[in-house]
Amino acid sequence: MPTLQCRHCAAPLPESAASGPVTCPYCQTVNEPTTAIQAPRTLSAEDQKAAFKEAIKEEIEERILHGRPAPPAPLPAPPPPRARSLGDSLRGCLTGCGCLVVVLVGALVYGFIKDPGAVARGFRQFAGGGLRATDLREITSHEAVPLKVAPPDHGFQAFDPGRDLSWLMAQARDWAPDARLLRLRVVRLRADGATDLAADPLAEVDAEFDAPSALARSLATRARSYRQVNTGLELRIARGQVQARLEWGGQRQAPRPDLASPQPVARLFAALKAARRLPVQPLYNGSLACDPKAGWTWTFQGLSDPGPIPRVRAQDGAILR
Repeated sequence: MPTLQCRHCAAPLPESAASGPVTCPYCQTVNEPTTAIQAPRTLSAEDQKAAFKEAIKEEIEERILHGRPAPPAPLPAPPPPRARSLGDSLRGCLTGCGCLVVVLVGALVYGFIKDPGAVARGFRQFAGGGLRATDLREITSHEAVPLKVAPPDHGFQAFDPGRDLSWLMAQARDWAPDARLLRLRVVRLRADGATDLAADPLAEVDAEFDAPSALARSLATRARSYRQVNTGLELRIARGQVQARLEWGGQRQAPRPDLASPQPVARLFAALKAARRLPVQPLYNGSLACDPKAGWTWTFQGLSDPGPIPRVRAQDGAILR
């Protein structure tokens, strides 16, 4: 007969609970035969062993009768990737090249509409390695650009900034016919008054110019279009190449006398040596500027011994005290 338990605390009840109401001796709950809980039947160790043997017997009989269930069929392997043929590669290359050509043509057409001369200048710079000095009149960029110009008569390997100043002025007046020299700086002059701008990697010449017409045009626009009104030009020569950079927004400079026929630096060095005012050194730096009282004067400085060297007037080679 199954054992009954209290419906409240699950304590075991006497056998009389199956026939009538019984009060739980532990929690004093009244249990009716219909409300008492039937305790789960527990198997003895012998019964559990017999049940396990019966389950194994049924499993063996099932395998003998029906066999082992077949494993699930494997999924089909994906097909191998198709090899890319030469035709596919050519079609891809042609498609990419076609898109690039369309973009380039569109850019050229747009550039031609905005500035018809810009396309021609770009082709010249790409094909010939530089622009002409006259192209500087139409450039609105202020980045350094290479110029394709003929070197001076004595070449870049023996550039005398006094003797070859006329060549510099000619390049500047291709930009503006009324261009004027502002200042000039030379690095690594030799004792013969020339610098090697072709083979010496550290030698260079920087010349700055302005133009009254460009300055007047800039003032007339009240500085509203700086990038379209270039007021100055800087020419830099180094390593056998000439670079130009346009400047803008400069103020009107004080009147300066023209430097029509300056003396070669070689002659100025000879005058300083004769007066024993030029220390013997392998290299010098020099700068040319306009002094309000003395006019255009050269200032020189030795590289190894920056001792004082008197200024020299560029027009006649006079040594200034």
